[in-house]
Amino acid sequence: NNVRAGFFSNTFNSASETFGLRAETNNPGTGNSTGGYFSAIGAGGTVNRGLFATASGNVTNYGAYTQATSVAGQTAIGLFATATGTGTNLAARFDGRVFANGQVGIGISNPNATLHVNGDFRLGAPGHTYAMGVSTNNDLEFRGDGGEVAMTVTDVNGRVGIGTTSPDSRLHVKGNLTLENSDNTNTFSIRTQTSGDIQFIGNFNGVDNTRLVIRDQDGNVGIGTSSPNGKLHVAGDFRLGVPGHTYAMGVNTTSGDLEFRGDGGELAMFIGDQAGRIGINTTWVPAGYQLAIGGRVICEELRVELASAWGDYVFNDDYNLMPLEELEKSIQANKHLPGIPSAAQIEKEGIAVGDMQTKMMVKIEELTLYMIQLKKENDELKREIILLKQ
Repeated sequence: NNVRAGFFSNTFNSASETFGLRAETNNPGTGNSTGGYFSAIGAGGTVNRGLFATASGNVTNYGAYTQATSVAGQTAIGLFATATGTGTNLAARFDGRVFANGQVGIGISNPNATLHVNGDFRLGAPGHTYAMGVSTNNDLEFRGDGGEVAMTVTDVNGRVGIGTTSPDSRLHVKGNLTLENSDNTNTFSIRTQTSGDIQFIGNFNGVDNTRLVIRDQDGNVGIGTSSPNGKLHVAGDFRLGVPGHTYAMGVNTTSGDLEFRGDGGELAMFIGDQAGRIGINTTWVPAGYQLAIGGRVICEELRVELASAWGDYVFNDDYNLMPLEELEKSIQANKHLPGIPSAAQIEKEGIAVGDMQTKMMVKIEELTLYMIQLKKENDELKREIILLKQ
C-alpha cells in the first residue's frame, strides 16, 4: 500500500527513442501509484505548464508517453487531465495530427467503438456551428446553425426525416426536394404547395417549368399545367411510340382542333373544336358536314339514318306520276332522269349517299308503277285480240 514514484530522463539521440520525461510505477496492491505528477500555478500573463514535453528524432518520437495496465478488474488510466478556472481552460490540447490506437471515448469511460461520444458532436467555423447528437427520444438528430433539426434518424424503425423530427416513412422530407445536374445549369424539383398539391418542376437556364402536378383535393394529375381540371390534364402534345415509330396527339394552337399525327408528322385525323367535326386524312371539313374522309372507305355495313321522308310517298293515291311521254321528252332534253343530279353536278359536288338513295328509291317505285300500268294495258290488248279472233 505504499506510494511509489518513478523518474527517467534521457538525452537526445537521433537513432533511438527520445523521451522528454518518462515516469512509471508498478503497484499490484491496493494503494496509489503515481508515474509522474506535476503542477504549475501562475498569475498574470505568464504561461504555466504542469507538464511540457517535446521529442524529435528519426525513428519513434514521443513528446509524452503514458501507459496504464489494470489488474484485478480495476480501472487503469494512462493519462488523466482536468482543467479548472475562470479563464480559457483546456484539459488537453493537440496541435497537429492525433493517432489513437484503440477505442476513444469522449464523455464516457468505457467506449465500445473506435470513437464513442456521449453527448452532442459539433462541427463549425467562426460564426457557424452544426451539431449531431441523440435526442431525448433516442433519435439521431442533425441540427443546423440555428439549432433547427435538419435531419432525423429514428431509433425504433430506422426512418429518416429531413426537416422533421417525426418521420412517418422510410424517408420523410419536409420541404422541397431538388436534383441538379453536374454542371449546375439545370435543376429538377419536387415541391409541396400549401393547397396540398405536389408539383414536379424543371428549371432550365433559370426558368421554372411545371412538368407534373398531382392535386390533393381531387387526385387530378396535370402534365405541363399547374391547374389540372381532369383526372389527367396534359398541356401540350401526347406521344406514343416504339423504337423507330412515334405518334402524337395534341391541340392545334391556331384552330383549337384536336389532332392525331402519324409517324412522319402528317395529319391523320382531327376533331374540330367548334362543332365536333371530324376529318380523317384531310385538313378540312366542308361547311354543313360533320365527317370528311380524304380517301376511300370500305366497310361490312353502312347505315344511314335520313332526316327526310323515304320514297314510299310515290304509292300514295294523290301522287302525280309523270306520263311516259313527258318522261321521254325530259330525258331527251336533259340526258338524265328527272330529280336525279346530272353527271357534271355529281363530279363537282359529289354524291349525298342518303339523299341519292331516297331519289333512287323514288325512281324504282315510279318504274314499278309504270310496269303495272303497262301490264294492265297489255292485258287489255290481249282481251281485244281474243275477241277479234272469235
